[in-house]
Amino acid sequence: MSKIDEILLIEDSETCAFLNKRIIDGMNICESLVIKTNGQNALDYLISQDKNGISPPELIFLDLKMPVMDGFDFLREFRKLMPKNKPPAIVVLSSSDLKSDINKTAELGVDLYLTKNLDSYKVNQAIRKIRTTAIYSDKKYHVLAVDNNEINNTIVKHS
Repeated sequence: MSKIDEILLIEDSETCAFLNKRIIDGMNICESLVIKTNGQNALDYLISQDKNGISPPELIFLDLKMPVMDGFDFLREFRKLMPKNKPPAIVVLSSSDLKSDINKTAELGVDLYLTKNLDSYKVNQAIRKIRTTAIYSDKKYHVLAVDNNEINNTIVKHS
């Protein structure tokens, strides 16, 4: 598996950021890990990168409950600025498992919602999610119906 160019971790807790960094570094999955302590710092970083012609990170891990700008406000603002051709995957990493938070982030276009703490299994879930999306999002598939039956004929007619 090829490495991810850049992961952006948006996390206000120094302890969580330290632990998440150790896990990500230990898995050797990215060329660069950038850590920002709130949504505003992360947004400023992404805007600066964009102005300098630098592609956004492939993956963003986002905490929801942060000072200055929380994860929800970050999502709203980032979606306005997000590149349309290859948007980064956003994975919420939150201590909240409230259905309302999960639904709200889904409405804001989050790719995956995980509860803290990060571990190698959850990192692999995120990678599978972004790699699967990247592999399948631009392709059109054709179905070859080998068995000539009514169900396959119906599928072929509607594809």
